Amino acid sequence: LYEFTFNSRQTLYQRRDAIVIIDLRSGPELDEISRLLSNQKVSELAKKIDEVNPKRETTSEKGGPDIFEI
Repeated sequence: LYEFTFNSRQTLYQRRDAIVIIDLRSGPELDEISRLLSNQKVSELAKKIDEVNPKRETTSEKGGPDIFEI
């Protein structure tokens, strides 16, 4: 998990091919999100999700589907 802070309210989290931007309203919210994302159980869950849903091969089509996996 890579963490980039743009300012005191916006933090971007990037993990492999997923990017999440979180708009925070307060310091305690940042602390809570950081605590949740650094939890070992969350990391283990993400690994298990990757095992069940392996990365798909991309095609050379122009554009892509308008479906985002969350």
